[in-house]
Amino acid sequence: MIYPIDKKFVSEVAFVVENFNDEDLTELKLEKLLYFAEAAHFEEYGKTISCCGYYNNKNGPTPNYLCYKQAIEHLIDNGFIKEKRLGKYKGFVSVKSFKVALNDSEIKKLKATCSYWKGKKASSLWEKSHMDAPFLASDYRKQIDFTAVYQRFDKNELKPLKI
Repeated sequence: MIYPIDKKFVSEVAFVVENFNDEDLTELKLEKLLYFAEAAHFEEYGKTISCCGYYNNKNGPTPNYLCYKQAIEHLIDNGFIKEKRLGKYKGFVSVKSFKVALNDSEIKKLKATCSYWKGKKASSLWEKSHMDAPFLASDYRKQIDFTAVYQRFDKNELKPLKI
């Protein structure tokens, strides 16, 4: 069965690959950046950017596999991004600009997320995503409920955590 492609999610992926400007945008980093942008958007606006769900997996929160696979394949097949080996990891680089189907608030959250995590190691994103309230509130291999973003607290200062 062929599912319709989520244009918002494709736009998110293209935007992050094009705008992250980091030498090592691995697949893991991409997945976590997308997750944190979705969570931040939900926290401020009460809805996610795309309809692509995120799941609790051993690697932390990951986008719906089919949605993610379709987006990556679409962008590669149409020459917008290409795969790049980063040591033993798979990564992505932008090849040409993609006209994104995103509004100002969505672009704002994606930019803020990319800016916050720029220069940080994938292990930092991995660790932070494993400690994030929506991930912790979900069961293994089940879809993450983003309403748990309202339960985020910085355990060192007992105040809401902003990512």
